[in-house]
Amino acid sequence: MGRTATVARETTETKIDLTINLDGTGRAVISTGIGFFDHMLTLLAGHSLFDLSITCEGDVHVDGHHTVEDVGRALGVAVKDCLGDRRGIRRYGHAILPMDESLVTAAVDLGGRAATVLAVEYPVPAIGSFDVQLVEVFWESFAATAGANVHAVLHHGSNAHHIAEAVFKATARSLRMAVESDPRQTGVPSTKGVLTDEQEKGVVKAAFTTPFLICIWPGGVWLLSALVSSCESTSIRSRMSREIERGCESRTRVLHNGRL
Repeated sequence: MGRTATVARETTETKIDLTINLDGTGRAVISTGIGFFDHMLTLLAGHSLFDLSITCEGDVHVDGHHTVEDVGRALGVAVKDCLGDRRGIRRYGHAILPMDESLVTAAVDLGGRAATVLAVEYPVPAIGSFDVQLVEVFWESFAATAGANVHAVLHHGSNAHHIAEAVFKATARSLRMAVESDPRQTGVPSTKGVLTDEQEKGVVKAAFTTPFLICIWPGGVWLLSALVSSCESTSIRSRMSREIERGCESRTRVLHNGRL
């Protein structure tokens, strides 16, 4: 049974139906109304070996921005759903890929945080009617919803079509590597033990089930817990500290109102 997901997304600008199988063979059925974008998504499926079906009805009479952006967001949601808690995956992927005169290096981290850096310049502003800026728009949107770092660097290249194609192919191959099962990685591939917001919230919730020592001082109430200093995750310690501060403020108001 493959890791699969289905996403239906509709706004006033686009209507998208998307299905994906991360453990597929690269089969693609793509229809977005933008020919060059369909070509790039077909390459993405073929080089990641994801089975990908995407239909999008967008306001292409305006331009291609909304269609490209929203398809990227939908694809990111689908990949995130497929990965679950990301247990057992390689997490990182990379590829150096030539496309005729163009050479691109791409790297991906499926670590739960979003970041996109494309150090890629094009010799022309458009490939046919496709605005080259939309390549970065797509990957930014994907990274935001997938919880991924996406990096691509163009070493050299003079043909805009080849450059864009190399970016999509190299990133696709990076994703293929990153989602693969790692037989040596039985748990979540992170030393902090969590890679998703849901996991982190669960740890925070579990931490707050431990009773806190409450001390009353003339100026208000302080909540003290060894959990804050002993917690391995910096982000979780920060969130716990904020919750404690909010609890102090709330309890202090109650004390001043004479109800404690």
